[in-house]
Amino acid sequence: MTTGLRYGLLVVEGTVSDAIRVAGDHDFHGVELAIRDSVEDLTDRALQEWQRMCADRGLHLAAHAPSIDLKLDSLNPGIRRESIDQITRCIRRLGPAIEYLTIHTGHVRRFSKLGSLERVTAALIDLATLAAETSLTICVENVFEGSIDELLDYVELANQPNLKLTFDVSHAVAYGGFDPLAALDVLEDVIVNVHLSDNDGTGNDQHLPLGLGVVPVQQVIDRLTSSGFPGFVTVEAVNVQQAGVSADYLHRLGHLAGSGNR
Repeated sequence: MTTGLRYGLLVVEGTVSDAIRVAGDHDFHGVELAIRDSVEDLTDRALQEWQRMCADRGLHLAAHAPSIDLKLDSLNPGIRRESIDQITRCIRRLGPAIEYLTIHTGHVRRFSKLGSLERVTAALIDLATLAAETSLTICVENVFEGSIDELLDYVELANQPNLKLTFDVSHAVAYGGFDPLAALDVLEDVIVNVHLSDNDGTGNDQHLPLGLGVVPVQQVIDRLTSSGFPGFVTVEAVNVQQAGVSADYLHRLGHLAGSGNR
C-alpha cells in the first residue's frame, strides 16, 4: 500500500539520462535535474531527449539551478549580478520544459551585511517575475537558514504567487538547528518540493541513502501523508547506486509501488 505521495529523484553525480532511467526503474514519479555547470551546455537535442525519456516513463520533469558560490545578497555588484544571471539563464532555457526550478539564495543570516535580506528579496522578485512568463514556479531551498521565520521572510517579503519553497529536511537537521516536522507544520502551504536524504547529525549534509542516518525520514513521510501534501518528495542521492538504496528503503516500507527490482 503506497502513501499517495509523489516521489521525485535528484542524482548529484552521473548523467541525466541515467538518473531518468533509475527513476523509471524504481517507480519514482519525477526527476529533478541537477544543473551543476553552465545551462548553455544543455543542447536542444539533449533537452528534447530527456523530455521524451520522461514522457515515456510517465515522469514529471523539474530542475535544480546551479548553486555553488551563488550569492543573491552579495555586496559586490558583479558577484550579485552573475549570481542572478546564472538563475536567469536557467529560467529562460528550461522554463517551458519543467514543472518547477529549485534555487539557493546563498544568504547566511549570521554573516549578513546591512541590506542583505533586501537584496535577496529584490532578486527573488525579479526572478519570479521572469519565471511567471512561462508559468514556472521558483522554489527557494533552505541551506544555512537557522529558523523557520527566515524561510517565511523569502515568501512573504517577495510576495510573488509563483515563489514557493523547496524544504530540505537534511539541511534543517545538519545546518538549521530547527525541527523539520515543526517547519512542515508552519510552511506546508508554501512548500512545493521536499528534499529528502539522510545524514549522521554531525553538521554535514552527506546525502546518505534513506535510513542510514538520524533524519526522521518516516516521521516526515507520515506527516506529509496525513496532510495530503500535493507536492513532490524528492530523494537526493549522490549517484544512481545510492538512489537505488533509497528506493529500496521506500519500497520496503510500502511508499513506492512495484517491486523496485526491475
